[in-house]
Amino acid sequence: MTEPNELGLRERKRRETRRSLQIAILQQSLERGYDHVTIEEVCRVADVSPRTFFNYFASKEDAVLGAVPGFPDEGVVERYVTDGFGGDALRDLPELFLSMTDRLEDIDILTLRKRLMRQEPGLLGLRVSSGRAFENALNEVVQRRMIREDPAADVAEVERAARLIALVGFAAMRHGWLAWIDGSGAIPLDVQLRESFAELESLVLSGTHVGRAVPEGSLVEQVSRSAAAPTIG
Repeated sequence: MTEPNELGLRERKRRETRRSLQIAILQQSLERGYDHVTIEEVCRVADVSPRTFFNYFASKEDAVLGAVPGFPDEGVVERYVTDGFGGDALRDLPELFLSMTDRLEDIDILTLRKRLMRQEPGLLGLRVSSGRAFENALNEVVQRRMIREDPAADVAEVERAARLIALVGFAAMRHGWLAWIDGSGAIPLDVQLRESFAELESLVLSGTHVGRAVPEGSLVEQVSRSAAAPTIG
């Protein structure tokens, strides 16, 4: 029977191997160009066999792009939908996102990948595409929240508002995440993420329209209306 500490050691070894492969392929791609890097070369740098590589990644592209953005477990989602975290549908999104932080890769991998995305626009396009499933899932969860809060609401209006909140929330999450990477993790991710949402609210409520009236039905007006809504007690 395997002892708990042995399982911990095995898991740490697995994570170290995965990390070594990702660091190797990202560094090699930055130095030589993604198209010129082979799996065999990456394995030599990471000191593993090609067979080991395929135990972790389905392809070279998979190793470079990393895991497709995951989604919070159903327990956290249900709390967001039913009870909330003390805010409205938009203000509660940071808590939903923060439940995913244990799945993030370390800052070295994220920093290298960000540099490579700038160097290889084709890879950036693939990375953006992989996030669409997350956006769609988030939109569905926000819709569930809004329908629970107002079961009599017009379905088309709920769908439109939920899509807006999901897109704006996803953008604020990326803003915080990228600021965290740019700062080399000096500010904890949870603090950075909440700051990004606070900045969003501040910008909207202070009037980024530079003194002009906000058009009714515009993005700014709708986000402002959501941010100004009473919080859930």
